Amino acid sequence: MSIEFHKSALALAALSAIGGCGIDQGGSPMVEQAPTVTVVYGPITGFGSIIVNGQRYDVATAVIMADGNLANESDLREGQVVRTIASVSSAGNEALTVTYQENLRGVVSAVDAVAGTFEVLGNSVRTNGSTRFDIGGASLAIGMRVEVSGLDTSAGQLQATYVGEPLVTAPLEATATIDSVDLANQTFTLGSLSVDYSQTNLLEVPGGVPAIGVVVEVEAAQF
Repeated sequence: MSIEFHKSALALAALSAIGGCGIDQGGSPMVEQAPTVTVVYGPITGFGSIIVNGQRYDVATAVIMADGNLANESDLREGQVVRTIASVSSAGNEALTVTYQENLRGVVSAVDAVAGTFEVLGNSVRTNGSTRFDIGGASLAIGMRVEVSGLDTSAGQLQATYVGEPLVTAPLEATATIDSVDLANQTFTLGSLSVDYSQTNLLEVPGGVPAIGVVVEVEAAQF
């Protein structure tokens, strides 16, 4: 099992860069917009570069990462939630990095077609008309292996924006916030999923122990 701990990536941040100004042929000042580096978080809704939150970002020179590996624009799919660091100016939006990390990868253990929900690794997932399904035309069913990307809801569910088929060899994976910790037994919970971290290969966390509220990525052969 491997565990990586991250600070929450949901907060948006912006850094301003210093730009210059020029003089037009008439001698009057011409002020150009200084590029701003900003962080954008949301599902991909279109390509031709990528469109996130209604804005197009040029990925021609961007470093693209998918599940911790270097990737290309062709490896991304509509509906996948990405974290994009971009340089924004009057000349356009240029993505510097694009990072995709699925929320869940595992076997479907329950399906409620009426409610539009299903369960993976003990986590409840909600779907709607905007959810993109990339499962080969098959209907979602118990026992199906899927990867899910989406956004957390106030009800504690994951609102799926993308449901796809992972590689058969890919390990089980969950990325979520720690809800409770049992230091004596070296376990913590992500929703109703209990994780034993006593034999982890990698444990990166401030202070050396997991804590409630920390966002973690967990990979394992079994939980």
